[in-house]
Amino acid sequence: MSEISKVYLVGAGSGDPELLTLKGLRVLQDADVVIYDRLANPILLYLTKACAQLINVGKAPKHHQKTQAEIEQLMISAYKNGQIVVRLKGGDPAIFGRVGEEVLALKKSGIPYEVVPGVTAASAATSYADIFITHRKIAERVLIMTPRQTLQDLSETDFPKILLDTTVVIYMGVSSLPELAHLLTIQGVSGDIPIALIENGTRGYQRTLITHLSVLLADLAKTAIQNPALIVIGQTVGLRSDVSESWFEALPKFGQRILLVSTLQPSLDDLTSLTSQGADVWAVIVGSARQTRFDALDAENLQQPFSQVIYQNGATELELEKLKKELIKDDA
Repeated sequence: MSEISKVYLVGAGSGDPELLTLKGLRVLQDADVVIYDRLANPILLYLTKACAQLINVGKAPKHHQKTQAEIEQLMISAYKNGQIVVRLKGGDPAIFGRVGEEVLALKKSGIPYEVVPGVTAASAATSYADIFITHRKIAERVLIMTPRQTLQDLSETDFPKILLDTTVVIYMGVSSLPELAHLLTIQGVSGDIPIALIENGTRGYQRTLITHLSVLLADLAKTAIQNPALIVIGQTVGLRSDVSESWFEALPKFGQRILLVSTLQPSLDDLTSLTSQGADVWAVIVGSARQTRFDALDAENLQQPFSQVIYQNGATELELEKLKKELIKDDA
């Protein structure tokens, strides 16, 4: 067993690759195996060494790549093979990231581990939407929750009292909004209470809806916002005008999806030179340096439209088209 073998449970941040912490970057660059979730921005995988194994264990609604037990066994097996393992999770692993279950499994197997915190959506997505969940004399407390509680459980929560001085932040709750809106209404919460929905927060295609309880469901139907999204309820939401852009949404390349095509593995600077301007970025490696470990991600991303394609280090359009033809199968 290698003396440096260890499992790192790393928070990737909420989407913007620059929200990865310095420690998260260091262990990601050292990793032999990266076991990553659906909500971790996959562009971060380009920061790994070329020989690192990438394992997708992302969980979408009603479709799981791996069970939780299988994920835990992957970490344990990789460690026993003498490898440095990074379990890469979106946001912060300790906030609705099931890190407690995974740590318990590692402890039971006597495996050394570290938890590397990340920037969670409650602070990141809201800040990128110009919504600040605490504000002196308006909201001095924050309640963070998921919609997993049944409507009956939530009925015990005194929302009219809580919302007097608290911002309520709900993760991944869009599908539960009709029930939640009904509950708030029958409890007597004012129809004027401000509510924000932030879809794909901190990504270049972030969408923000500023609304009120009385028109929440009508506005939701118009915008078709869906998970991954954050629901923010409270008076601090009202401090942002419903017609203004946030600082992030006003960046020059916000809303653009840019493809980098290179004959070399892209660097952090290559990626962040565009994401720092608000763009969402994917990259592909063509030519002799191509890495097949990215094939599944490339196939998925290359089927999406791009605002711009940038060729670097001698890469050509012909090489890109050749890669597309190989990866994207025509089912017709």
